[in-house]
Amino acid sequence: MKYQIENYYRDMNQSLDPIIQYWNTHQLELNKLYQSAKIFNGDLNNVLVIGVGNAYDLPLKEIVSDYFSIDLLDIDKETLLETSQNICNPDKRKINLLNRDVVGISIDKIEEIIGYLRLDKERAKSLLERLILEKQFCFTNILNNNYSLVISSTVSSQLILPMIDLIEQTGDDELIILAKRLGDLVAEKHVEQIWSLLEKTNGTAIITSEQYAWGYYPNGTALPLTSFIKEPSLMLDKNLQLKLNQLGGGLTINGRITSDMLEKHIPERNTILRKQWVWKFSENIYYLVKGWVISK
Repeated sequence: MKYQIENYYRDMNQSLDPIIQYWNTHQLELNKLYQSAKIFNGDLNNVLVIGVGNAYDLPLKEIVSDYFSIDLLDIDKETLLETSQNICNPDKRKINLLNRDVVGISIDKIEEIIGYLRLDKERAKSLLERLILEKQFCFTNILNNNYSLVISSTVSSQLILPMIDLIEQTGDDELIILAKRLGDLVAEKHVEQIWSLLEKTNGTAIITSEQYAWGYYPNGTALPLTSFIKEPSLMLDKNLQLKLNQLGGGLTINGRITSDMLEKHIPERNTILRKQWVWKFSENIYYLVKGWVISK
């Protein structure tokens, strides 16, 4: 039976209800970024929310109220429909649903690689190498590519997460290195796409991305960083971050967007706000999140 990535995201989105009670700080910080973006974004015409999912982390009701047209984009079609159904009737006419990813990577190719991970690791390596070397990406044709606001909240690392999880389970160093290269490539394409969506509007974007993870899985297994530092608040230390970035490996999140990536594709003068915070994701898992507001 063929592996289907959409099912992975559906299961993931359905599993979040018991843990959103821990997200207060994360939700507050995202709301602050949204309020800041509105100040710099005089035109409240249209907005694109990338990887909206359940929208548990975003002030979606306020966003829908503020803008005339709202595009909600996600790979998980069922959750996308459910999220739109939670919007009040008078505002439903503003909503447009986009069931796709924003980078344009072939989901079929990712699913093919995942299939070979179980049957033929060498074939999986070959396909993964080809995907990286040929940069087989095609920017998604968004229906309206002139957005006043684009929101990308901790989603750049999610696109290839199903494959990353399975590759790490193999313990194959070559596959893990290739997966890291693909993660960096996807994150850079994510930044490029967001910037291009603002090109004609002098619009604003909110980008957030998890950088490091600390804590324990439900089965008691510790994340690699947990043996490196004693408590999650230490992830805020910039000197420690420099050290973790140099060490790499399992200490950083694959597919994360970094400051270096933003500086490579977006002029520094266009980054108008930078923030970081610790997101208590669940009872025992914490993320260090970095957030930026950029404006053309």
